[in-house]
Amino acid sequence: EHMIECVCELLQAIGYTLDETSHGENLMNSFQARLKDLSKHLLNDGKQAFSKRIRFAIEDLLDLRRAKWQKKVFKEQAKTKNEVKGEASGRPGKPVQEGHFSTQIAGMKPAYIEELKAQKPKKMVVDSGGKPSLDESYVKKIFQYYAEDWNGDSFAADWKKANPSASETKSALVQLVNWGFEQERQEEAYAM
Repeated sequence: EHMIECVCELLQAIGYTLDETSHGENLMNSFQARLKDLSKHLLNDGKQAFSKRIRFAIEDLLDLRRAKWQKKVFKEQAKTKNEVKGEASGRPGKPVQEGHFSTQIAGMKPAYIEELKAQKPKKMVVDSGGKPSLDESYVKKIFQYYAEDWNGDSFAADWKKANPSASETKSALVQLVNWGFEQERQEEAYAM
């Protein structure tokens, strides 16, 4: 039973995304048919093979798909201080609104994933000699290591591994100064 419950949770989380493609829709159709069969499966003695909880979980998933993955979500409203005091004292006050419902799409891929795909990944450039290039990502990485353990010797060693030219050194130092102004909470580390 726990495996069916896990499948229902997984399909609830990814069902909308699967239904967006024809191949995914075919998969969802086959999953739906199998889950329907499982929910109606009987044992040899005529009793249901699965508990009501599992059968309802399957039915909820199928209903969610029929509703185009639109799911009602209960949002509780915050109470005022006076409403809480009124409830605690047992005085009936004005009727308290318990909350409201909103709808959301279950299983929809978060928007930030598409944004991350659109961005070009930053890679640390390594020349043919195996030495890292003193680019922005490398400088940021070695500085973050330094900010964590305050080990100036390892920062200097990592800086020297890049064997930077004078222009690379100047560019990297400008980056460090700019980051120091941008990130106030780490300004002490940048100042060191």
